[in-house]
Amino acid sequence: MSARIDEAKNDADRFASMVLHYSHNAERCLESKDYQKASEMMWGAMSCVIKAVAAKEDISIKSHKALAAYTRKFAKRQKNKEIFNSFAKAGTLHSNFYESNLDPETILAMTKDVSETVGVLMRKMGYRAP
Repeated sequence: MSARIDEAKNDADRFASMVLHYSHNAERCLESKDYQKASEMMWGAMSCVIKAVAAKEDISIKSHKALAAYTRKFAKRQKNKEIFNSFAKAGTLHSNFYESNLDPETILAMTKDVSETVGVLMRKMGYRAP
C-alpha cells in the first residue's frame, strides 16, 4: 500500500494512509514537546484506523457518535476491550487539543497505548503499522 493519501485505491486504503500520516506527525510533535498537537494527531490516527476497519466492511462513518458506536461493537466482536479503551483514551487526547489540561506524562502514556492499538489494527488489516 502506498503511504500517499492521493494514491489510495479505496476508502480503507485512504484511511490507512491517513493513519500513517497522523502517527508520523504525532511522533514529531512529541519529539518537539508540542503535546497539544500530538494529542490531536493521535486522535486522528485512532479515528482513521477505525474508519479503515469499517470501510473494509463497506461501512461509512460520518460522526463522532457513529465512530464511538462502531468502535464499541467492533471491540465486542473482537473480544478485545483494549480497542474501545484506546479509543476512549484517544478521545481524551482529542479533548486535550482544545483544553490543554493533561500533563506530559499522561499524554505520553496515552499516546503509547493508542499507538499500540493502532498498530495492532493496521497489521490485522494487512497494512504497515506506524
